[in-house]
Amino acid sequence: MSRRNGSQRTVDGEQTQDTSFASAGIGVARGQEMYLDSVASRAVARAGRNSQIKGHVQEIMVVDKLNADPFMRGQGVKAQLTKSPTAQTADIVKVRPGKPGVVERIQIKDVTSEAGARQLGKRIANGKYNRATMKASPETIRQLQKTGAKCPKPVQSTGVSSDTSTRVATRTGAKVRGNDLTRVVARDIGRASGNAALVSAGVQVVVDVVTGERNAKRIATGAAHASGEAGAKTAAALSVRQGAIVAAERVGSETIKKVVRGSGATTVIFAAVEQIADTGRLCAGTIDLDEYARRSGANVGGSAAAYGGAVLGTAICPGIGTVIGGLVGGLAGSSLGRGLVKWFQE
Repeated sequence: MSRRNGSQRTVDGEQTQDTSFASAGIGVARGQEMYLDSVASRAVARAGRNSQIKGHVQEIMVVDKLNADPFMRGQGVKAQLTKSPTAQTADIVKVRPGKPGVVERIQIKDVTSEAGARQLGKRIANGKYNRATMKASPETIRQLQKTGAKCPKPVQSTGVSSDTSTRVATRTGAKVRGNDLTRVVARDIGRASGNAALVSAGVQVVVDVVTGERNAKRIATGAAHASGEAGAKTAAALSVRQGAIVAAERVGSETIKKVVRGSGATTVIFAAVEQIADTGRLCAGTIDLDEYARRSGANVGGSAAAYGGAVLGTAICPGIGTVIGGLVGGLAGSSLGRGLVKWFQE
């Protein structure tokens, strides 16, 4: 038996949220953040905390994207970083494990300044990268076009925004170059929050239609609620996380820095944002104490399981595996945590 009551739905006497599918978008955002944590860690392991680490972040993310391509995997081809982090002609190579030779060499560039783009254009025109496929961040390609650089070979997009690689670089402890880092990071947080909102809205619409909802207004309202909650919570969590990173750098304690940079901090902050929101609902009287306890159990269980799922997913396939592992683990852990609290209450 189900009935709607404002922003709440009562199912067999138990309160749940109309915007429950906000958790889908939030879960994806949380998984993505844990993946970016792993990228930051791998970038430091490869190149140390140097001012060029943003480029290494871009390279690692491109390798992960390539290795997640089912077509490439079906051909038995694997992408890997070159042995030297300072290689001049190629950053990534595609190989067939166990077989000699290189299938393809790839050079990655992430330059956002006009001067840097002009210099890159000259190097491409002079044939410095003739032996490699050129790939660059979308922002780099726009700068090359803006400067009118004459590139004799096409420059392909990596599909990884320079804003994202910059935000990841800021959590490595390196001195990241840039005059407007705050705006760049804020823009990327906005992009991530928007993606979470879109995922939640899409899931809410699909579930409503599949379960028989035919009222277009209710479907639209549900999607708006889900997307709004997912976007707001994701933006809050990422903003708090970024603020914690900046604060840790200023404090100077290596122990605090290490804790804040890790995926554990990501899961805790996302859970804290959920808990604060639920506490607000309890104080406003929109949920009772029993429901608050169930949601608290869901927040704790979801946070712990998301971390474990992300670690497992990263081991299987960094990138998409991290996101899926974190999402599935989070949803399963949330359901288990809620169920356990409900069981104790009964």
